[in-house]
Amino acid sequence: MNPLLLVRLWLMVFLHYFVWGSWYVTMGTYATTKLGFAGGQVGLAYGTTALGALLSPFIVGIIADRFFATQRILAFLHIVGAGLLYWVSTLQDFGGFYVVLLAYTITYMAGHGLTNTLALHHSKNPAKEFPLVMIMASVGWIVAGLTISWLKLEDNVGMFYLASGAALVMGLYSLTLPHTPPKGRGTPASLGTLLGFDALKLMRDRSFATFMICSFLICVPLSFYFSWMNVFMNEMNIA
Repeated sequence: MNPLLLVRLWLMVFLHYFVWGSWYVTMGTYATTKLGFAGGQVGLAYGTTALGALLSPFIVGIIADRFFATQRILAFLHIVGAGLLYWVSTLQDFGGFYVVLLAYTITYMAGHGLTNTLALHHSKNPAKEFPLVMIMASVGWIVAGLTISWLKLEDNVGMFYLASGAALVMGLYSLTLPHTPPKGRGTPASLGTLLGFDALKLMRDRSFATFMICSFLICVPLSFYFSWMNVFMNEMNIA
């Protein structure tokens, strides 16, 4: 891969995960201390990411893969997401907070597949180059957490301002990314294909099935960790 292209893809992945890391870990602390949400409400708020991941294939499979270049739909989703994150920052009642956050997570979770598609499309040797690109996902997440700590934003609405600003930067930057045409344009597709059900055929492979089962089990405790670890650490005075 061309070094300049690698740097461009690094920045894409860094910004994408910086946005998520800016609010996701510390939202529980903000929701409980500033908004007064109950534990169940915090759990529902964090559950929007799971629902977003389930609903986002409608965007990726039906729209992005067939009608628009990947970098353009990625830009659109992040710019819209920036507005939604700012809107979330203005809400204090749980009903409105939940609905707008759900709308945002649908736009954001679609970006996971889009950034992967873009990186893979421009990799000459995906098996070796794609992991190198995705290193910046961890870096972006870590830098976001450190930034939240340095700016003392973990228990206030500033985390959403930071995430909104980063999402806007990511959206504008996406317009400069290499052109990645829709791979599904002009090809017939069933409803099952559009919704990704064809991927279930991979479960016939024992190794893949094992990987998916392990991934599912890992995500169960991970959900508890993300939702409550920051709250716990603050209560223990170690955050």
